Amino acid sequence: MVMKRSFMALCAIMCLAASNAMFAGIEDMDEEDDFGRGKDVPESEWKEDALVIPPYPQADDLVEVDLSLPEFPFTLFIDAKSLSIGKDRVIRYTALLRSRNGVENVSYEGIRCKHSKVQRYAYGSGGQFRPVRNRDWRFIRKDGQDRFRTELVDYYFCPLPIGDTERQILDKLKGRD
Repeated sequence: MVMKRSFMALCAIMCLAASNAMFAGIEDMDEEDDFGRGKDVPESEWKEDALVIPPYPQADDLVEVDLSLPEFPFTLFIDAKSLSIGKDRVIRYTALLRSRNGVENVSYEGIRCKHSKVQRYAYGSGGQFRPVRNRDWRFIRKDGQDRFRTELVDYYFCPLPIGDTERQILDKLKGRD
């Protein structure tokens, strides 16, 4: 009986080791081959485009985004004129979060679909942007204030469409996909 248990434990360990070997390095892979375009660039070779902060958003250019977050305390708007996708494949946009009391948080930021990361480039208030001093890419969390970014990644931005990508993303944001 002891021999049988030892043999079963050995089999379990071997199965785990085989599955670990099979999936080793999978987090470095782009599961959609850079969204079907065959442009998988190693992280060490990726270079971010030069930053150009857009004009402050105007009310007429704001697109209200339907978030499926019932307890999220903000309404999200994306500035249609600021939405762009760079050669570095970063989706850049101005987000305006409006609380139920009318208080607004404005930021210009970028999302990298491949790694589910975000970087804030500037904060906005009083009709102008102030660049963020210590910018860095960080992973998007699935909780807290990042919940709206998770929704953008999961339902609106990623994977990047082929063709007129900005137009297709705007159509999704407007509920016309």
